[in-house]
Amino acid sequence: MRRLLWLMLFLSLGAIQALAQDAGGSRQVQIYLAVEIADKPAGAMAVPGEKIATVRGEAVRISGITSRDLAGKLLLVTVTPPQEFEPDGPEPESKCSDDDAPAKVTAMFRPEKPTVLNAEVGKDGKFEILFTPKVTGTHQVEAADADNAYSGTAEFDVTELEAEDQCEAIPQDEIEEEAAGLTEVICEATDALLERVGDLPPSPAKDELAQRLKELADDGKEAVPCGEAPQWAIGYRHLEKLRKEVPEIRPAIAPATRQIKEWLRGARQARAEGRRAIAQITRGNVVCDQLDVIINGLKFIDFYLGLIVEPENFLGDWAKENIPTKLVGMVPAVKQNTVLKETIELGWKGVTSYQPKLEGGRIKISVQGFDRLLAHQKMGTAALTFIANRFFEGLCQTFQGPIEGAMTAEFSAPSGIWWQYSIGITGQLILRYPKDAKGDVVALTGEFVGNAQSIKSWDNAVPVLFPGLAQGTVFRTLRIEPFVMDDFPGIYEKNLGVSKNQVAPDFNPVKSIIDQGGLLTQYVMTPAFFRVPVRAELREKTLRLELQPAAVDFDDLRVKVIHIVLPVLSLWPEVIDYALPYKGAHFIMTRAMSDGPVTFDVERAGQTMKISKAFTRKKNTQETTGNYTLTVNACNPGC
Repeated sequence: MRRLLWLMLFLSLGAIQALAQDAGGSRQVQIYLAVEIADKPAGAMAVPGEKIATVRGEAVRISGITSRDLAGKLLLVTVTPPQEFEPDGPEPESKCSDDDAPAKVTAMFRPEKPTVLNAEVGKDGKFEILFTPKVTGTHQVEAADADNAYSGTAEFDVTELEAEDQCEAIPQDEIEEEAAGLTEVICEATDALLERVGDLPPSPAKDELAQRLKELADDGKEAVPCGEAPQWAIGYRHLEKLRKEVPEIRPAIAPATRQIKEWLRGARQARAEGRRAIAQITRGNVVCDQLDVIINGLKFIDFYLGLIVEPENFLGDWAKENIPTKLVGMVPAVKQNTVLKETIELGWKGVTSYQPKLEGGRIKISVQGFDRLLAHQKMGTAALTFIANRFFEGLCQTFQGPIEGAMTAEFSAPSGIWWQYSIGITGQLILRYPKDAKGDVVALTGEFVGNAQSIKSWDNAVPVLFPGLAQGTVFRTLRIEPFVMDDFPGIYEKNLGVSKNQVAPDFNPVKSIIDQGGLLTQYVMTPAFFRVPVRAELREKTLRLELQPAAVDFDDLRVKVIHIVLPVLSLWPEVIDYALPYKGAHFIMTRAMSDGPVTFDVERAGQTMKISKAFTRKKNTQETTGNYTLTVNACNPGC
């Protein structure tokens, strides 16, 4: 569950991030309307154009801006609830299907009359009122002046929270599709690794690795054939059948529904990014690079196996907490009978064993139970990773250690500064070389890997670059920043609950799981990831390092800025939006290293070596100022 917690946060804001990819522009509206939940701070706002959802009885704030010509006058704000009963389905946006929803009689539908509110326009063109919805469904909002010369519209949804949760169906088809897609990714990754192992130089260790990997692949296909969903998916069919046939136990099933939907969000992300991660398995030419790719590929497979196994653990936990007698007890006594009890018992057995049969009036549980073979394959992957690590340690050595970098940038025009931002990066430098390397110069290969840790920005672009647009009232400003590691402190923080100066081992379970999954898993599961290959030469007292083109970088990130303003020379509000791009990790490190190769002094102590250096640079042009820092510490074998 914790494995996917960051993805829940990440995907829940997906609509906002999608907006950040739109092209900039501006447009005029007669009356700009925004609907927000009332208990949010007055300065908070929904993304322009996004429809909010609230619950019945919870007030919403309807606010906006219009022409100053209407200052001191009243706008008529009409809120119209659903006016028609929809016979082909539930009320608008409801999660309850006709079968799930409480019984309703079409003839009893009585539409709620529209509510007309008065909102006074201030001197700056702004207005605001509150409204509390009484019924569910999509509400239309229209604002207009008395002469109907100016108008604006918006809408929002109202639901019954508890009822919605309880009648929310389990998306069985989607679960099976995504689970089948994950098994396909695992098969493709395993085949790529088999091919990679075949490229290694001949040795007994290579033969053992190849044989164990083939056995692992065969076991995996026996447990779950490529492109097919695991057997636990059948358990969710039984759970959905229980939810439909016994409405009284829906409160007990609702948490399991939410849990599998959270898993589904993460599975979609993992499946979508999986093939791009597999493409990384084909990289690397020298033996140490090949072995490193194989090790990370095995960790990647192990992580995805854990992802596939997780839902069966959900089912097991649910069955333990909701035994048949407890479920039967949720049904009123007057409705309890033999048929109902057998229905619940049969469904519960289906959830736990996937293939129950009714023989001679008694439940027979399948001997297969949970996907034990799949769990066995996961343990086999861990053992195989151990073997590959031993193989690597027998042939190769590493320089490895932490890095931290930062960039601050300032952009100016003749009339002043219009944009400032800073980016912080964290990660590791990993260098590999053959253990038996001889000669005065030893070639090393490796990479800088990590994430953008923080991004902060400020801009004054409109007043500085387009002063004509800035002469007016700003109704709202929204900055949509890209996601970085600091946006998820509870997910990626190394030592949860530890004070800044306290030394303690990493006990964050989510971060540990992702780290154990290797670089390919970090690429899939962490935001703003980068991998910048490097080449290096090790001499007696120095190490020379040179950056190569980035394999993966976050140089496509940008901040989206949205202003809703009322210009002085315009009768109508105007929505102005634009995007400002950020530089990636390769650019930051290149600038910090003065755009060329760098040399480290090598400190030797017995069999160990260490390099350490801090780079700082300031680069100015007529319109820009950039400050760059990079700190590198690496040791053999690691520090």
